[in-house]
Amino acid sequence: MEKIRPEVGLPEKPLTPEKSVAFPGSATCIQTTAGSGPSLQVLPILSLGLADYALSYQVSTPLTLEGFPALLLEGNYQNDCYVGVDVADGQTFSIQWTITVPNGKPAMSDVCAAATKAATAAMKVLVAS
Repeated sequence: MEKIRPEVGLPEKPLTPEKSVAFPGSATCIQTTAGSGPSLQVLPILSLGLADYALSYQVSTPLTLEGFPALLLEGNYQNDCYVGVDVADGQTFSIQWTITVPNGKPAMSDVCAAATKAATAAMKVLVAS
């Protein structure tokens, strides 16, 4: 995540991977902004393929990132958007972008554009590794 922060405009701060509650066996990195602003979560899901991961989202748009099939998934809270990337059979790389706005909600087009930008940057780093 440290390598993509400059591209998505997040400040540098120490990050500690945490165990994922929703996906046992996976660890997640989350960077939040105190109060209002953007938050980024990067989560490799080792036990769920992209098609199954996408079932809980009402809106999905196909993408290709660094040659991998992906889906842009609108979140259920009207301020979050996800990109799920099919990186291997039964495995999904998930990038979540959330924007918190006091007393309102952001435009989903802005949230999803930022999620796509973060996912593109993350996949470039992943593929180069």
